[in-house]
Amino acid sequence: MAIADAFPDTAADAGARQDTLDTTPAIVRFTASPTTISAGQSSTLSWTVTDAAMLSLDQGVGSVLISVLGETSQVVTPTHTTTYTLTLNGSVSAQVTVTVEPLPSITSFSANPTMVSSGGSATLTALFSGGTGTVDQGIGTVTSGVGTNTGPISANFTTYTLTVTNVAGASTTAHVTVVTSGFVTFSSGRAQGVMSGLGWVALGALDSITDPTCGGTPITKAAPCLTSTSWNVTDALCITGTIPALPANPMQSDYDANLGLQIGVNINADDSQAIGQTFSTIAVVVSGSPTAGLRVDLHRQGDPGGTTYCAANTGAAMNLTSFNTKCWDGSGTAFTAADAPLIDRVGVQVPSTKAAVTVTNLCINSVTFGN
Repeated sequence: MAIADAFPDTAADAGARQDTLDTTPAIVRFTASPTTISAGQSSTLSWTVTDAAMLSLDQGVGSVLISVLGETSQVVTPTHTTTYTLTLNGSVSAQVTVTVEPLPSITSFSANPTMVSSGGSATLTALFSGGTGTVDQGIGTVTSGVGTNTGPISANFTTYTLTVTNVAGASTTAHVTVVTSGFVTFSSGRAQGVMSGLGWVALGALDSITDPTCGGTPITKAAPCLTSTSWNVTDALCITGTIPALPANPMQSDYDANLGLQIGVNINADDSQAIGQTFSTIAVVVSGSPTAGLRVDLHRQGDPGGTTYCAANTGAAMNLTSFNTKCWDGSGTAFTAADAPLIDRVGVQVPSTKAAVTVTNLCINSVTFGN
């Protein structure tokens, strides 16, 4: 009798051996989620295998865990489009590709013109790559290098935002602002819009300014700051200081010495040009303290420096013909419609009074000329 016959298999032993012979190592599933990412993002590789003795991933990942009953995963962060190969027992393999999209990039985003008449339009032009471009304010999808009309613009200023988004969801943005004719904003001490000059401050010999400074040095009547005013905010012209009280019965010399504090802006950078346009109203928006008792000053090109036309500031549109060289009693020379194109300087004055005045972060936020 053969030895094998001496120890016959039980039914259970035979079934177990047959199961072993019928089971073949296999990769049931190998996936990536997401399959498309942006540079710097990650994807998760997931797999399910059966009866595996050795499992590995290429692209520098190496040996990985085996899961027969469930799913196993590995997080990867490729820097470029990469195909991953999962190898089972050195031979059986499967592949999945993770596509790496470049981050979207905006080269330029501009408007032409940047100042329009109310109801006019501008052309927006964007240069970008790596995604689909859209612009807000109801414009929608735009094409790189192709101009897009804004449509009628009536607001004082409209900021358009370009967003470029790639297929992986990464995005980048750029902005451009279009202002309507006559509207003036400020950026780092310079006007933008119908005016483009530098901001300035002025005061009497007895008045004092603590902010702005002239590159760190206090500004005084004897030492005005002409080129390097250090403004405390970027989007307005702001001033802080004190004005002493006038005597009970002030003389002209008292007013000359105690002028009050002024903050203003020139039409252009070197104060050599007038506005050159016909407007009939002006509105100056201010904030800070005080906001009551302020005067708006206009200067005409060719007049002496101290000769200005003033009117009590209302914050709303004021007729230019309501300005007068002696606005406190109306006894001076009136401003005329023909004078409007000659305006070369606009300012706000906190006049001296018989009580001391503290000025705290008084700002010109915008100027609007209108018709």
